[in-house]
This record gives sequence, structure tokens and C-alpha cells, in this order.
Amino acid sequence: MSQIVHQTRLEVRVRPKSRKNQVGKIVGNKIRIHVTQPPVDGKANAALVRMLANVLGVAKSSIVIHRGERSMDKVIIIRGINYEAAMQKLIAASSS
Repeated sequence: MSQIVHQTRLEVRVRPKSRKNQVGKIVGNKIRIHVTQPPVDGKANAALVRMLANVLGVAKSSIVIHRGERSMDKVIIIRGINYEAAMQKLIAASSS
């Protein structure tokens, strides 16, 4: 028996050195995410992964920065959640 593993691709724009960690506006298909960590030594990327894992309810190990490791614009691949469920959770987090 094979198991279907959902994989979601998200486009995000990260705002490092923000006042607090939060999901910001969702503009088109790009999600703005604010993190308090500076973009030094991968700290902002680590904060992004931690925050997405908490909001989406998945393990940190299932989140990969596919493109944009050194850029504010990133493509994130998340295993274990489908796109619709991920967007519902992100929309809920952005409005709170």
C-alpha cells in the first residue's frame, strides 16, 4: 500500500529585523512573513522555518528553502500538507 505525501510550494517575501514574528499580507500568490532575526548567518531563514512549522503544524525538517536562500524572495517546499490547507492556516494567522 502506498501513501500519498502532500507537497506544497509557497512563494514568500521575508522581512527580517521586524518587531515581531508574524504572517503579513498575502498579495496574489506571495506571502509576506516578518521575522525578528537579522539576515546574518542564516538566522532569518531559521526563524522563517520555525515560524512556518508552528503555523502550519508540520515538522521543521519537512520545510526546505528551495530557492532564494540569500534573498528576501524565497520559494519554500513543504512536505506533509496540501496547498489549500496551508493557505487556510496562513490566512488565519495573517488576520490574527
